Amino acid sequence: ADPAAPGEGKDSSPAASEASASACPLNGGGFNERHVLAQVLVQQGEDMLPAEQCLREAISMTLPSLRMLSRLLASRGEVLEASVYSAALEVLEPIGDNVWMHADLLARMNETDKALPRYEALLAANKDNAKLWNAYGVTLASHGKANEAVAALSKAVAMDATNEKYRVNLERVQAKVGSTATPGTEQATVGSGGPV
Repeated sequence: ADPAAPGEGKDSSPAASEASASACPLNGGGFNERHVLAQVLVQQGEDMLPAEQCLREAISMTLPSLRMLSRLLASRGEVLEASVYSAALEVLEPIGDNVWMHADLLARMNETDKALPRYEALLAANKDNAKLWNAYGVTLASHGKANEAVAALSKAVAMDATNEKYRVNLERVQAKVGSTATPGTEQATVGSGGPV
C-alpha cells in the first residue's frame, strides 16, 4: 500500500496520469517477461501503450549488449554489421558514447558526410576532448577538407601534446596540404595514405 495520501507526494497532472496508464504493468522481471507480457497485451488488442512501454523497457535492458556487440564486430573489422547495431544504439539512447561510436563507424565506411555532423554535435558539447578533435580532424582529412583538418588536429595536439598519434596525424595532413596546395586553394585532398 502507498503510504502517501491522495495528492501528497505524487504527480496528479494529466500527463502523469497518462504516463502511468501507459506504463508497463510488470514490476520486476527482465527482458523475457516484458516481451511475453507485451505479446499478451497485443493479442488482447486493447490499449497498445502498455505493450509499447513493456517493449521499450525490454529493449533498454539489451542496450549494453548491443553496445558490446557493436564494439566486438568493429574490432574484428566487420564495420558494416557493427554500424547496424551502433545506429540502433544512437536512436534508442542518443548519448555521446553511442553517437561517437556510430560516427567512427560511419567514417571507417567512408560515409564522412554522415559522420561529420555527428562529430560536430559532439564537439559542441565536448570542446576540450583531444581524442574527439583528433577523430574529427582525421575524418575531415579523409573528406578532402585538409585545411579544416589541420585546424582540428592542431587543437588535439594543443590539448595533448604528448600524444604521438595526434602529432603524426597533424604532420601528415600538413604535408599533404603543403604538397598539393596551390596559391589561392582553400582545400587540398588527402588520399588513402592520409592520417590514422
